[in-house]
Amino acid sequence: MEKIEIARILKPRGLRGELKCAVLFNKIDIKDKTVFIDEKPFKVLSASVQNGFLFIMLEGVSLEIAEKLRDKIISIPASEVKLERDEILTSDLIGFAVVGDKGKNFGRVIGFDFIGDSDIIITPLAQIPNEDFFVLETNMATKTITVNEDALDEITVL
Repeated sequence: MEKIEIARILKPRGLRGELKCAVLFNKIDIKDKTVFIDEKPFKVLSASVQNGFLFIMLEGVSLEIAEKLRDKIISIPASEVKLERDEILTSDLIGFAVVGDKGKNFGRVIGFDFIGDSDIIITPLAQIPNEDFFVLETNMATKTITVNEDALDEITVL
């Protein structure tokens, strides 16, 4: 079964085993559903997003277990994700070529980071916010992302 990564566990919160997580995918309602950590299923007892973090209680997770789950990934079956017509999963963009509108080659997408509500495209030469101001076009046919070089001159180009 193909899965979508939705969060990375940061640490326990409180004494009951609640988990504070970095949100990796925010298009899914997971309340009363089953999520997976290392292929093991867990029923979601409660989930909420506050200040850009996911706080989640899972059935059978105590404070002791929560401590052992630090840095683990929470995922859901891909079949539960319903995308809008023009939406793309970030995981589908791994390996795409990233080129500037003036011809600079930034290499291929090697991953993503998530800061607040923004995705950051990571290439060998740059970390690029995945926002309209920076990303001019994503071409699924040619597997190319075209970025605004002038905008990138003012941010984190490695």
